[in-house]
Formats: sequence, C-alpha cells, structure tokens
Amino acid sequence: DLMLWNDEGEKANDGYLRLPENLRVNQLGLLDRSRVVLFPDDKPLEVFDLGHGASLETLLVPGGWTNMWFWNGGWLCRWDGTNHIFVEKWSGSQFTRLGAVATLNSGTRPTRVAFNPTRQWVAWNEPGASNSVFLATLAAPGRRLELKSEIAGMGPSRSSVNGDYLAAVAVAPQADALRVWNVDTGRSVVTLTGLFRDWGFAVGGRVLVVLVIVSPQEHEIRFYDLKHPDQAPRRFPGKHRPVGLAVSLDGRLVAATTTGGPVR
Repeated sequence: DLMLWNDEGEKANDGYLRLPENLRVNQLGLLDRSRVVLFPDDKPLEVFDLGHGASLETLLVPGGWTNMWFWNGGWLCRWDGTNHIFVEKWSGSQFTRLGAVATLNSGTRPTRVAFNPTRQWVAWNEPGASNSVFLATLAAPGRRLELKSEIAGMGPSRSSVNGDYLAAVAVAPQADALRVWNVDTGRSVVTLTGLFRDWGFAVGGRVLVVLVIVSPQEHEIRFYDLKHPDQAPRRFPGKHRPVGLAVSLDGRLVAATTTGGPVR
C-alpha cells in the first residue's frame, strides 16, 4: 500500500492533531481522559485538551521539567534544588502539593525517581550512592528505607499497582540488570541480568513478566511469582527477536510482539 499524508500544521486532513515534533517521550503525560500536559524545553508546562484541540493554559513550575518526574493520572514529583522531593497532584486547574520527602545530600539531584500513588511512597537514587535505592512515604517522610544492591547504577523505574513491589534497572553497554524488592521487607525477590527487551507487573502486582532476548532470532516470556520468589519462573520460548510487551489494565492478559509479526 502507498499512503499519502498531507500535513496542515496542528490539524491535518486525516483527523489527527499535531503536537510539537521536538517533544521527547518523557515530556508528555496524561492528566485525564482528554487532557495531556506537555513539558517543552525551557518553556512553561502546557496543558493541552485533545478533545477540543486547544491549549488550555501554561503553568510555571520552578526548576523546569528536568527536575520533574511525571506519572499518568496527574501525579508529579519535583526536586526543589536542595534536599526535598515534592509530591504534587493535578487538581483540575493546577498541581497541589501533597507532601515531601528529604533526600540524603543537599544540592544533589536524584538520578531517578519513582512514585506509587496507592501507598504514596517515593523511591529515588543519588549519584553518591549508586548501588542503593532509597524509599520514604509521605506519611513518614523522615524515615528512609535503603534497598542495597551489589549492582552499580540501579535506579528506581516503576512499582506494582498495589505498591508492594519496586523495580529498579541498570543499563550497561553489553547487558542490562533488573531487580525487584518487596517494599515491606526490603528483600530482593527477583534479580535478572542479561539482555531483555521489556517488562511489567501483572495480576495486581503479584507477577513480574519479562520479555527476554535469548538470541538474535529467539525470545522468551518469563513469569515470576513474586509471592513465591524461590520458585523458578514459568518460561514460554518463541521464535524471532522480541519488540515489546504490554499488560492489560486488569492485569490478566499479557501481549508480546516480535519482529516475526504475530502478537503472542
């Protein structure tokens, strides 16, 4: 098939809206079903209504987007430039501060930050302690849990929906590393090193699903039961190099794509 597309600025004749082309993947987030927030370089935050195809307002946030971490649903973590991470929630017209946690070293920007809305904890790592991930809750911001690792460069990435588990990743030139901790016990329940393409939590956060690169033309889908970390994962091998992984909203279905075409 040959398709011809005529771009007419922000509105095109195919019915789609055109957002700025220079936005990176971490500079756009969902506020609700129809509105998104944009984090353009060196500009105020912009709230854009997809339903009406119009910009609603701009927001001035101190520190710029480089000191912010956004989660779909309107949750925002922002480093204040000294030693606090503020947690804010979109209230319909602005971000409202819910609380803050204190970092270790004043003036040192956290490398990565993760937030769990269910249990309202913040996880982060700092350049001076690259082997550890720290965690604190808004209910007890002065109490920090240190999750230690022998793998350098581990940074918090995402949590299970229920907030019981935190996953951190490290990226190396030849191999990646993924580790999952039980937040309540501080115990590591899964450690995976090697080449993997994608991963996610399923079944309410009880199961970790990982799409692993076995060889240039083979992949494997692994299911780790986080409630029973001593059990070996269930493995489903397949042909072709893996591309991506998705988990349904109810956590019961997993879809994996490969270079071969079919969706598993």
